[in-house]
Amino acid sequence: MIGVRSTSFGEGHELTFVDKFGTWLSSRRLLKIMKNADGKVVADIGCGYDARFGMSLLARVGRLILVDVSFNPDLTRNPNVKCISGTLPTALGGIESNSVDYVILNSVLEHLDDPSETLRELRRISKSGSGVCFVNVPTWLGKVALESSAFRFHLSPAFEIDDHRRYYSVHELWQALRDAGFMPSEMTVRRHKFGLNAYAVCRPR
Repeated sequence: MIGVRSTSFGEGHELTFVDKFGTWLSSRRLLKIMKNADGKVVADIGCGYDARFGMSLLARVGRLILVDVSFNPDLTRNPNVKCISGTLPTALGGIESNSVDYVILNSVLEHLDDPSETLRELRRISKSGSGVCFVNVPTWLGKVALESSAFRFHLSPAFEIDDHRRYYSVHELWQALRDAGFMPSEMTVRRHKFGLNAYAVCRPR
């Protein structure tokens, strides 16, 4: 993901079954939210080395913005894809204010040293009145599952879990978004993925 890292998720190693299953569950939730994404501008922040979810939307969306510390070179060759390489929140400075229809921050916030500024940037780049921000994070229950998978059963890369700075309850995610400037009327925050994750759907006015 993005923080002080020099590599993106999925770079240099194959995704495990646990990684793929978790990504699939998040993708199902996102696709329900993004029913009207045809022809829209989508920004996948912390998209991973291969930007699997973002690239799966490429045939539908008008423009795809990808942000991470490194990319598969094939991603940069598509004229409808803008790749921004850098760390958060600085890399988001390359995206215009009030310009993105769908902003995705999926399993990224827990890796960041400065989550508040990144969330403020998400609100800035989202289109007022019609934009949607999706934020997904692991919960404290998810911490137990993730650490067991990585450290005990070796089903996930341990370095990914060691890179986590924090975990969130629904209340803590709501508060982080509120502190970043999202209004209560703009946010829906819930648990999903069997309680292992919390997600927020924010619609800035």
